[in-house]
Amino acid sequence: MAKFRSAIACARIALSDRLAEKLPHRCHAQIRNQHIDAVAVPANARNKKFAHVFIDYLLRPQVIAKISNIVGYANANVKAAEFMNDSIKSNPAVIPSSAALGRTLPIPILTERDRQEIEKIWSDFKR
Repeated sequence: MAKFRSAIACARIALSDRLAEKLPHRCHAQIRNQHIDAVAVPANARNKKFAHVFIDYLLRPQVIAKISNIVGYANANVKAAEFMNDSIKSNPAVIPSSAALGRTLPIPILTERDRQEIEKIWSDFKR
């Protein structure tokens, strides 16, 4: 299951009573989920060295700042801030205040039964 990042996804959930019953906390106006992005190298990757070189490249402040400026999402590289557009850095939807961060919750770990139920609801919803 993918995590939802957009207002469009939240609106679709709101339109589906069955989906909203299962995922009501995901789109609350005052409490938001914490999202942690990660890049991983699969254990069976053919070229792990190249994958690590690519990850090192992504971690460069100028590179990740450019990505943030294009996609409008924050990044975890503190040194990238000097290369980010002011419109991105000052947007509380992108970089929330400390008070807003205090109202965030980690995404709960779903059971296998939850996953199956969500998959069934999502399949019904897509029809």
